[in-house]
Amino acid sequence: MRERSEIALIHLVPEGTETSLCGLPTATLDPLAMGPVGTSYRPVCQQCRQLLSKVGEGMSSDLTPRDSQWRHPVGVFDSHARSAFSGAQREAERRGGSFLVSGLILYAAAVTGDTFATRLCEAMGCDLDRLGQAVDAEWSSRSPFLQDQPATLVNEAFQSVASGAANTTLELRLPALLIAMLDYPESMASRLARRLDLEPAVLARRLSEL
Repeated sequence: MRERSEIALIHLVPEGTETSLCGLPTATLDPLAMGPVGTSYRPVCQQCRQLLSKVGEGMSSDLTPRDSQWRHPVGVFDSHARSAFSGAQREAERRGGSFLVSGLILYAAAVTGDTFATRLCEAMGCDLDRLGQAVDAEWSSRSPFLQDQPATLVNEAFQSVASGAANTTLELRLPALLIAMLDYPESMASRLARRLDLEPAVLARRLSEL
């Protein structure tokens, strides 16, 4: 299991929103983090901006998108993966959450209706009805803000996959991120796998073949 690092949550706040989605309603927002859709920057709170500034070597706490081409690893994934991230964000918001959660990324990828979704359901050994029931049960079992442990889990997985890529010129694919998130025993994705009577390591191995 990879060593955990202190990486800030990335809060995908719709442009024009005046409040933070990280529990700081009066926080100052700054457009530092890049969201999963398109190339526009999304605002994050000042506190998370300061934490994010530590991720890149030599990155100043005063860095703005105009100063650098630096972006969160979300932006180096292919369009299929970014579509799943967007779907997961919408699902989180629909359920009262505010940021990306591993289990909802898994779920969003499974409900797209494309070939990958079919193969993903086959890997999990379930249909969408059973998966949806598992997501509902797992989500209701704890706070929306405690679905992944540690809370920075998804961001750490993004960073580990991006930094471990053998070819940095190619866009990354979703299975790599799902596998990284399944490496965490207390990720929502891992708990979903267990609800489906499947060990996370087994699912990760199957995903490596997709």
